[in-house]
Amino acid sequence: MSIIFAFVKLFDNQDHAKAFANGNLFMNTIRSFKEYKDESGELRGDKYEGIVALYQPSQLSNIQLGDITIPASDLATPIVMHGNHLLDHNIFCIYSLNSRGHDSVSSETIFDFKRTLDLHDSCFGLGEYCVVIHNVTEFISRCTTPLCQDSCRLN
Repeated sequence: MSIIFAFVKLFDNQDHAKAFANGNLFMNTIRSFKEYKDESGELRGDKYEGIVALYQPSQLSNIQLGDITIPASDLATPIVMHGNHLLDHNIFCIYSLNSRGHDSVSSETIFDFKRTLDLHDSCFGLGEYCVVIHNVTEFISRCTTPLCQDSCRLN
């Protein structure tokens, strides 16, 4: 089991970072992450968000679209189906600095353990403003209270 030492949230807008540090949570829809065009890599956008089914061509015989039949042998990639009922839900994303499976630390594993606590280089593409949450237990507790679930405000 991993131990979470801190949460890190990166922002490309200073006002958003300040709002978050003041207790305001902003949650995008899953659809926004699916449709986000990420110019710097795969930091925010994920075209595979909200998938309800994925069919390999080998799993299909034919696809029928109205009067058109497409043989599975003509398919070059899997057929991916997204669900609107999932895409319209809101989600909150945050980076976790955690032990990543290190149940114990020894002189032989200390350097590897320290590397697990490093923020991955790709995360710096998310923005130049950073908020670190040291009291993870309190943050989670505030996020799971009914008041927060209704208003998404932490203080």
